[in-house]
Amino acid sequence: MGASYDENVDAPYMMASPYTNSGLANTISYYMDQSGLTLYAARTNSTQENGVLYDSFAEDEKGEVKKYELYPQLRETGGRATYTGVYGDEMRNAKYKDAYGMYGLYFSYASAMNSQSVAYFNDNADAIAKTLVKGIVRYFEI
Repeated sequence: MGASYDENVDAPYMMASPYTNSGLANTISYYMDQSGLTLYAARTNSTQENGVLYDSFAEDEKGEVKKYELYPQLRETGGRATYTGVYGDEMRNAKYKDAYGMYGLYFSYASAMNSQSVAYFNDNADAIAKTLVKGIVRYFEI
């Protein structure tokens, strides 16, 4: 969990690893909608629910796309071939290169740069927290 610094973000959203199918985030989004809560009106593609985005991949100094996600929370937990690595030290964990990680999910509860977003979170913090937990529990019951 954390806050965004994007001034255009006016409501919570979720960032999933591009190595996953967004199923957990989609389930949470569904329960948020059913509870009357608003998520940021964006998604990466049509298979995702509102407020569900895939993280981007990092690029090297030459502009070439790497296999690492930008969000370290996702890079260290989710997907595959992450080597659980920090740039430059990734080969220390090369034996794990084909291991699957946990289902990483980054939940951005508000934008620190948008007063409307902060007010929305403050007004709905309890409902957001309860619905987030409900979505997680329901996903893993399936």
